[in-house]
Amino acid sequence: MRSPLLPLAVLLLLAGCGTSPPGGRQPDGQGTGTATTGTASATTSSTPGKPGCSPQSLVATVRQQPEPHCLRVGDILTITTETSPHQPWTLPASSDESILRCVAHPLADGATTATCTALRHGTAEVTTTTAAFAGDPHGPPQSQWQLRVEVT
Repeated sequence: MRSPLLPLAVLLLLAGCGTSPPGGRQPDGQGTGTATTGTASATTSSTPGKPGCSPQSLVATVRQQPEPHCLRVGDILTITTETSPHQPWTLPASSDESILRCVAHPLADGATTATCTALRHGTAEVTTTTAAFAGDPHGPPQSQWQLRVEVT
């Protein structure tokens, strides 16, 4: 005789497979930026890194800063901000180019994109900021998006 709890347990297990990872972010409106790590052409080192340091997709909003992220040497992080024609984004930059080197380009309507490569072990922060609002002095505030990256 089979237990009626077994099908329920399997169903709950399968339902959990489609949820966001801990610390994962979901977009919640305008002014968001996205960061994606790893692509089909990205290479990762063969040296084992810190557990949980696997390429994954991240989404961060201006109103909510992303959790620190972990990359392995050789991983690639791509950051793209959403359009912001009245408050253009600055080019995303790394706090330590010897650990995480970023090559950034402006896009249309105030957006930017950066491709960052993990070069060696250490910690760096990638930062981008919207420009001050040029119109009404009581207009939208300037926003900063910052991602702390640990390279293992």
